[in-house]
Amino acid sequence: TPIFVIEDFISDSERLGLENKILQTMSESSGRQFSNYGGWQSELFVNPFPVDIQPFVYKVLMAADPCFEQIGINNTANEHSPTIGNCNCYWYNVNHKGNWNFPHTHPSNVFAAVLYVKADNSSGELKFERPDIMGEYYANRIDYDTEFNRLQYKIKPKEKSLVIFPAWLRHSVEPSLSDRMRLSIAFNIN
Repeated sequence: TPIFVIEDFISDSERLGLENKILQTMSESSGRQFSNYGGWQSELFVNPFPVDIQPFVYKVLMAADPCFEQIGINNTANEHSPTIGNCNCYWYNVNHKGNWNFPHTHPSNVFAAVLYVKADNSSGELKFERPDIMGEYYANRIDYDTEFNRLQYKIKPKEKSLVIFPAWLRHSVEPSLSDRMRLSIAFNIN
């Protein structure tokens, strides 16, 4: 299953601007409970996106373009720019120590993405579950971990990194052990 990680996707100044935007939005809204246990999740932002966020959305869509090509799915869902995909929505996530996200998928989308705005190694790994039942057959016979027999795959959050993955891939966020807030932006892409 293809999972794409792009490190240093945003600059330090962009990261700081997004951090301030997330914290300002959180101070103005009680948010919603969806896949999060504790923490805060913003309401969904749908097109037309705020002017100050549009460059980041476009940058994410440009990063997703080769992902479409690699899995052999056309990305012509964007009526305004038929050479790139379309961002259906995005939202902000804020996790504190002990907060986590339930296993979930992103139905009716091709890709999901997460941009880590503020995070450290102990602020909760992004965990992907194997999408088949191989584990039921061979779990007790696996001698060592390989990319072919892995039952789950985890990514440590890293500031300024973007992770793009198939929207149907079941995933969760493990509990944060960090004293720092974890700030991220999630995107649904078609």
